[in-house]
Amino acid sequence: DVYVEIDAPDETILNYVPIDDGRPLTKAELAALHSTGELDANLSVEEKQIVELFFKSYVHNYRKTVERFLKRSELYMPFVEQVFRERGLPVELSCLAYVESGFNPNAVSRAGAGGMWQFMPYTGRKYGLSQDRWIDERRDPYKATHAAADYLTKLYEYFNKDWHMAIAAYNAGEGKIGRALAGTDAKTFFELCRKNGMLNSKAQLKEETQQYLPRFLAFTK
Repeated sequence: DVYVEIDAPDETILNYVPIDDGRPLTKAELAALHSTGELDANLSVEEKQIVELFFKSYVHNYRKTVERFLKRSELYMPFVEQVFRERGLPVELSCLAYVESGFNPNAVSRAGAGGMWQFMPYTGRKYGLSQDRWIDERRDPYKATHAAADYLTKLYEYFNKDWHMAIAAYNAGEGKIGRALAGTDAKTFFELCRKNGMLNSKAQLKEETQQYLPRFLAFTK
């Protein structure tokens, strides 16, 4: 029964910047919102407000869905945190699996990404996840976690040790983020989003990518 419950289809968390519903946060929720981790230590007031909108949406509009994600993650989070800690990565990165799949190893996107860490077929093979007619190691939460740690480490080095850019590139690809940076001369992810209109329609970041980092930061809280 537990297996059926936590692996049931999830309500879709829509990709849009939510509107403040005006509902107050509880004392515990406020404490969580105002906590500071390794990856959100230097946000401006405006950037914190964007994260707050997603945080409120999760604890209000999508509370039941997020509770399901949290319940499912109990199976895997200790292992994920251990791998990231051993690799010297910020443990907060484990929350990317909430944004990617809700910690569902069997998740498959419309674009063909698979598993808890939502690897596309080519990227999965590149980072050691075998796929054939018999097996798809993207759905192995343990092997895929090691692959995700490898990929995130590579992105961090590629973007001059900027975790925000690395996280955005996990969603959009390093080529997309690299070209957008070159076209705007932006220095931070949020500056890149503000300057997105400078790029031609093909080079512009999708709404999903612009929201990816704030959604992730909200989940860490």
